[in-house]
Amino acid sequence: MAARLILSRKGFDSAAGHGYSPYDPKTGRYILLHIPETVRNHGQRYADLKLKPGYLAGIDASDLMEVVTNSPYAYGSGARAAVKGQVHFDPWLGSCPWLVNTPETCGALGQRYAAQRHLRNMDVGPGSIFLFLSRFIEPGKKRHWRSGFHAIFGWLRVGAIVCDRRDLPEGLRAHPHYNDVFGPGNAIYLAADRLFDGFDIPGAGYFPTPAACQVLSYDDLSVTPRVWALPRFFMDQKPSYFPKTPEEWRVQGNTCYVKSPARGQEFVTDLSEPAIAWVRSLFGV
Repeated sequence: MAARLILSRKGFDSAAGHGYSPYDPKTGRYILLHIPETVRNHGQRYADLKLKPGYLAGIDASDLMEVVTNSPYAYGSGARAAVKGQVHFDPWLGSCPWLVNTPETCGALGQRYAAQRHLRNMDVGPGSIFLFLSRFIEPGKKRHWRSGFHAIFGWLRVGAIVCDRRDLPEGLRAHPHYNDVFGPGNAIYLAADRLFDGFDIPGAGYFPTPAACQVLSYDDLSVTPRVWALPRFFMDQKPSYFPKTPEEWRVQGNTCYVKSPARGQEFVTDLSEPAIAWVRSLFGV
C-alpha cells in the first residue's frame, strides 16, 4: 500500500444528498451537516447532537435535527431521509467545534461499498492524508446551482486500516461502520497520532474557520462552485474521477482551474512532494 492524498467529499451536497452546510462569512464559522443514515441502528440521532448556543449567526436551533428539518439547508430526498432522525456521523475528527458534546474524540473514517473498493484499488495505505470537503452556503441565501462554495473543513492522516471488528478500539463501537459486515468491502481508517513528523498537529481534526487557502471553488460568481482553483500539481497528477484531457484544464501560473466531478466521494492522487508542501501550507508550516 502507498501514501496518497485524497480529497474526500462529505455531508450534504447539491449533487448528492440535496443540501448544503451553513456558513457565516463574518466569523468564518460553519456547521457541517452530515448525511442521513439509511441503515437502521447504524447511526446516532440528529436530535442528540446538541449545538452550542449562538454558535452560528442566523441559526436558531438547539440540535442538528432542527437545523436539517426546519431550514433550507437540506431539501428533497436528503430532507426526507433526515426526518427519520438518524445521522451518519462520519468522519470522526476529534472535538467538534459546534457541538456541546462530541460523540468521540478519536480520529476515524469509515468507508464501504464502491467508495471503499475505489480506495483499495487506488492503493490507499497508512500515511495517506484525507482532506475532507463539503459545500457551504450563507444563512438566508437562496438555493441555486451557483450558490455556495466547496471548502476543506478537516483532515485525517491514516495510521492504520482495520477490516476486522475485533481489531477496533473499544471506543469505535459507536461508529456507524462498526456494525457493518467487515472485510475488504468495509473498513475503518484510524488516524495517526500526528499529521506531520516534527509538528504538533494532531492526526485528525477540524479547521474551525476555513481560511481562503482552504476554499476550492473559483471565486467568480459567473461559474458554478464545481469549478475549482487548485495548485498546478493536481493537473499534472490527475486525481481519480477528474478530467484526463489537457483541454479540460486551464492553467494560469501555478494555479489550475477544472470542473470537479459531480459525483463521487474520494478523489485520489499521489502524496507527492508538491502535494505534501500544499497540505503543509494549509496549516502555515
